[in-house]
Amino acid sequence: MSINRLTSNKKVLMTSKAQLAFDVLARSERVPVQKTISALGNQINHAALKRLRPSKYFTLRAGPKYRVVVSNIDGRLRIEDIVNRDRLTHFALNKGLSGESSKEGKQ
Repeated sequence: MSINRLTSNKKVLMTSKAQLAFDVLARSERVPVQKTISALGNQINHAALKRLRPSKYFTLRAGPKYRVVVSNIDGRLRIEDIVNRDRLTHFALNKGLSGESSKEGKQ
């Protein structure tokens, strides 16, 4: 199932990395992630957003195991990735906590 249908709201964008992460989830793990992403298209519960400090990324809980990582680009939410909650530190380190890709940090 393409998650792009869940983000029909023009203010929510999805990266290919996030789409790939969604596609490899087990069916039972997709349900809470789908609900979280669908809610982004309707209304954002700002209290549910947790900032990955000191970066531009925020996380939303998508069930007990997964977090949806989002950023705000020019007033649009962009879903950056869907990660296991235990891997949030790894995500932040790969992004350099500054929004730069891991390729740029390795050069």
